[in-house]
Amino acid sequence: MANLLFQIHVFQFKTKALTRPMSAAFQKLTCLLFFSVSASCPIYAVSLLPEIQAYHSLGNRDSNYSTLAGGLAIQLSIRQLGPDRWLHLLGLFSPEQVGSARGKAGGWIFHSDGKGIEIGIYDQKRLIGAFKGAAVSIRHLEWDETHLGNKIGKISSDVIHLGWTAGSTLMFLMGVDLATLSTPEGTLTELQFALGGRIAF
Repeated sequence: MANLLFQIHVFQFKTKALTRPMSAAFQKLTCLLFFSVSASCPIYAVSLLPEIQAYHSLGNRDSNYSTLAGGLAIQLSIRQLGPDRWLHLLGLFSPEQVGSARGKAGGWIFHSDGKGIEIGIYDQKRLIGAFKGAAVSIRHLEWDETHLGNKIGKISSDVIHLGWTAGSTLMFLMGVDLATLSTPEGTLTELQFALGGRIAF
């Protein structure tokens, strides 16, 4: 009996340890999906296209890094009088350095590449020879090795992204992001500004 109780206790501890880091991201994802479902019902997929993005982010807590994103865009709805609604699912890659400059997040300098995921909703309207659109998404990025002075540790970033795009095939991208950085020294909240481009297929 004592052995069974011990095993149950260990299982509960492991379960909490696994779910704790994902709880905040799960809540954001739930809110985002609720927004997408409620705002565009009925939802039906009518088109599936590749999507590529590249952008550079600067933050008020000493973040300075680049990100490449690639994945799929799924058309959710077509509107006669307004923009079409799309769901995008992207894999993220943040290089350790671009040229000779190393990236950093919250002041922690990258000594490894970052990887992550993004899920979001964006509305895109076709104009004469061009597109314009707006997006809301959540991102999760992790860097396994970062340095701050003589300190070494792993950091992660959960981002709520608000973005705008405009252009033709190669579109200009601008974003205002609210990032929560988890570092070995604690959690930081940072306002980030991003500029880059997006390829519209």
